[in-house]
Amino acid sequence: MRRVSSLSSPGPVTAPPRANDHIPNFSATIEEKFSRDSEGTSQVSRDREIWLFQVDRRMKKLYSIDHVDAGWDEQDIDRFISFDMSPREFSKWYGAKYGLVERESWT
Repeated sequence: MRRVSSLSSPGPVTAPPRANDHIPNFSATIEEKFSRDSEGTSQVSRDREIWLFQVDRRMKKLYSIDHVDAGWDEQDIDRFISFDMSPREFSKWYGAKYGLVERESWT
């Protein structure tokens, strides 16, 4: 009896469809990440915008500031994204690093 070995790759692995399409798909293939939509925007750009929007929303809720108030430029944003933290984790870390006072303790 001959044994059949299945060493061939099954192809690119992608995440299953999700109910929350607004959440970035970090497990997408490289081709999907760098593909362009009809407006020429890459998936990486969309993920960046979504991350920044979520950080701004969280920072506004916690500290009443957003990235513009904090004075971030494009290089700062790229550097912060490279930390690979969720918007929630990053907002808490940023507040602790720079001694921001949470809104709840203002009263």
